[in-house]
Amino acid sequence: MTAKMLEGKLLLYSETGMEGGYLSIQDKKFITFNAPKFAITNNCEVVDKNNTSRFGVTSNAEVLIDNHWLEIPDPILKEADYQMSSLFCGELNGDLEADKRLAQKYNFNIKYSAQRLDEMYGPGNWKVDSKLPNVILKDGTLLHFGDMPTTIPSRPYQIPLGAKTSVTVDWKDGSIQ
Repeated sequence: MTAKMLEGKLLLYSETGMEGGYLSIQDKKFITFNAPKFAITNNCEVVDKNNTSRFGVTSNAEVLIDNHWLEIPDPILKEADYQMSSLFCGELNGDLEADKRLAQKYNFNIKYSAQRLDEMYGPGNWKVDSKLPNVILKDGTLLHFGDMPTTIPSRPYQIPLGAKTSVTVDWKDGSIQ
C-alpha cells in the first residue's frame, strides 16, 4: 500500500485514549478554506421579517470584538502573504518573512511554538520529538503540540459565537438601511 500525502489544514483532532480518536483535514487540492458563517455577512440575501415580500442584499459586514467594529471576513484572509504564512501553512511550511510583513501591516505580534513552550515549561525543559508534532518534556512527558503560531490580538479573527454583527442592507425597493 502506498502512502497518500494530504496537505491542508487540521480542523479537528480528538484523542479519546488507547481506543483511537478522530482526525478531520481539509485537503487543499479539493476544498477551499472559507471562514465559517455564524452570522449574516456580505452578499447575503435577506428578507424583512416585518414584510416578507421585501428582499435585500447585505454589504459592509462588521463584527464587534473587544469594543471595536472590525470588517468581516478578516481582510488578512485575502492577502497573498497569508496563503504562504505560518498562520495558514504552519511553522514548518510557512514563510516567516510573510509572517513579518503581515504582522507589520495588521499590527499584531506572533508567538511561535518555541516561545510558547519556553513560557509554559521554561527554556531547556523541552525538546521537539522527531515524530512531529510531539514535544518531550525534561521529565519524559510526551505532548502533542501543534506547529501553528498564535497572534496577539488573534488573527485571522472570526465571528465569535454570540457576537454582535452589523451589515448595511440595500433593499430591492431602492432604500438602504
